[in-house]
Amino acid sequence: MSITLQYVTLYKGRHLGQEEMAINQQRVFQAAEQLIEQGTEPTNRNIREVLGGGSLETITPLLREWKLLQEQSADIPNSVRVAMDHTLKRVWIEAKDHAKRTFVGERMLLEAQISKLEDELRLAVEAKEKTDADIAKLQEAIKAGEAAAELAKSQSAERIADLKSVLSETKEEAKEARTSERDLNKQLVALTKEASELRVVAEKAQADADHANAKLRGDTK
Repeated sequence: MSITLQYVTLYKGRHLGQEEMAINQQRVFQAAEQLIEQGTEPTNRNIREVLGGGSLETITPLLREWKLLQEQSADIPNSVRVAMDHTLKRVWIEAKDHAKRTFVGERMLLEAQISKLEDELRLAVEAKEKTDADIAKLQEAIKAGEAAAELAKSQSAERIADLKSVLSETKEEAKEARTSERDLNKQLVALTKEASELRVVAEKAQADADHANAKLRGDTK
C-alpha cells in the first residue's frame, strides 16, 4: 500500500470513530491494491474472495470509496505526491517516536506505581504479621492469666477448706476446753469444801490436843 493510501486510511479510520469499520476499510483497500498488482479487476466478488468472506453490503460502499480515491489521486501531480509521501513519512516517524516516548513514560510511571504499591503491600504484610504476633502474645498472656487465676482459685478453695477444718477443730477444742473448765471448777469446789472440812477437823483435833495437854499438865501437878 502506498503512503498516500496509508494516510487516507488513517484519516478515514480516525473520523469513522468505529474500530471495526476502519479495519474493514483497510482490508478492502488492501485487497483492491492486491488485485490491481495481480492484474485482476477489483470487483465486489473478487474482493470478497481475497478477504475470504464478508458482506457485500459492507464491501460495496468501501470499494466504491476506494475507486473514488483512486480517481482523485490520479489528478495529483507527481511532485505533490512525492512531497506528500515525504511529509507523511516524517509525520509517521514522529508519531512513532512520540508513541514510543509516551509508552516509555507511561511504563516508567506504571513501574513507579507498581513499586509504590509493592512497598505499601510489603508494609501492610509486615504490619499484619506484627499485629498477628501481638495478638498471639496477648492470647498467650490471657491463657497464662486464666491458668494462674484458676490455680489461685483452686488454692484459695483448698485454703478455705483447711481454714474451715481448723476452725471446726478449734471450736471442738474450745468446747472440750469449756467442758474441762467446768469439771475443774467442780473439782475445785469439792476440794475447797474438803479442805474446809479438813481444816475444821484439824482445828477440832488441835483443840482436843490442847485440852488433853492442859488436863495432862493439871493432873501431873
